[in-house]
Amino acid sequence: MQSNTKLTAEQKEILREMREIQDGAVQVLNLDNKTTMAFMPKGNTVEFALSVMSDNEKKFRPKVGEYMARSRFENGATVKMRTHDFYAMCEFVWGAYPGAE
Repeated sequence: MQSNTKLTAEQKEILREMREIQDGAVQVLNLDNKTTMAFMPKGNTVEFALSVMSDNEKKFRPKVGEYMARSRFENGATVKMRTHDFYAMCEFVWGAYPGAE
């Protein structure tokens, strides 16, 4: 059975509020059309949370991933890594270069 998860009106409002509260300190990346990361550099470490699309989803929904990753970040379900290791992981796992826009 395929799922087609979408945000409810309440979740959309919560996402808007989280964006305001986190106010650019928390950045969001959609990495591979399956994984969304919310992260915040903190000197010599980076704190991050991930959201991975379920195998039974019909299509990747960036806002659902962002909502889940920001929620995890907000609730402390995060990992901390040394800055160099974090950027190396992003490059080698996803070919992503956060902050290189």
